[in-house]
Amino acid sequence: MRQPLTAEEILELDSALTEAFAAHRALRNRIPAARYIKFPPVPAILSESLVIVTAHKLFGPDWKAAFGGSLSDVKLSDSAGRTRRVEVKATARHEFQELKGKDLAADILVWVRFGKRFDEGGSGTIRMVLLDHPGNHISEPMRLDIPRLMERVGASSALREVEVSNLKEFLFSPAGSVG
Repeated sequence: MRQPLTAEEILELDSALTEAFAAHRALRNRIPAARYIKFPPVPAILSESLVIVTAHKLFGPDWKAAFGGSLSDVKLSDSAGRTRRVEVKATARHEFQELKGKDLAADILVWVRFGKRFDEGGSGTIRMVLLDHPGNHISEPMRLDIPRLMERVGASSALREVEVSNLKEFLFSPAGSVG
């Protein structure tokens, strides 16, 4: 069975991505034709593990999370036996994402926005957008960014945002819900 990264491994991968982005920038500065090389992708295991490790903060202290297998990226469960299917998206500087049918059918969509974090030496704020029942707000698969998502959802209690200014603190601070 697939295992999420530990909190320590999340920090290691975060640091490695910062180095990879810096190396990419250096290469593009040194060799003009390197502008055709794409930026490194943000591995899904980073954002999915972040959601799993911090589920008790994002969704409440009774919720635990694991990989969801073929049903979803992440599966939430609580002590009462309730479950929730969570789809996780991640973006770096270019914040476009393709929402597919599986994403829209989820109970919760979590969009982890790393923004310019990897361009800023790993110190940029991470923003996590959580949307309950995304299919209630977006009727068909589409490509969009956060402003368009916010416009489609409007003022709704189904949408909330969590800001993480210190990843290490967020991962290791005592339990409790945020945002």
